[in-house]
Amino acid sequence: MNVEQEFTIDFKRKPAALVDQLIETLVKANETGYSELEMGAYVAHLKSDDRPHLCGTAACVCGYEAMERAGDSLNAMQNIDIGGAAVAEELLEVMGFELGTSIYDSHHMSRKQGAICSCRFSDEELLHPHLTRAKPSMEDAISYLELVRSKL
Repeated sequence: MNVEQEFTIDFKRKPAALVDQLIETLVKANETGYSELEMGAYVAHLKSDDRPHLCGTAACVCGYEAMERAGDSLNAMQNIDIGGAAVAEELLEVMGFELGTSIYDSHHMSRKQGAICSCRFSDEELLHPHLTRAKPSMEDAISYLELVRSKL
């Protein structure tokens, strides 16, 4: 099977359905005891010596989703960059550039700028930890996705 074929991408998905899926994935990952957005810790149980790029930033939102779609397999971990990039592309296409960027960009300033440019959030909401912390927690990401969901 081609690596790209392991990841289900749906550019016609409704934004709310995609956000709901991301929330479900992160809640599931959070229940395993990994409170940070850190793919390295999450996939360590697979005991692979071939580590992919693991940045430990909000970009891991896409990595967790790619792992979920590929069934947490070792092959998925070894190809997480490809799967994560596919999820990121889907986010941008379905959510729009600004809102998509606010969810997964690895730099907090870019996430906040995306949120600002989306024109969906109040000044108070723009202070959300997912938009202001360099390394937001899993709870921050879940909370932000719930906020995004409420704006759709």
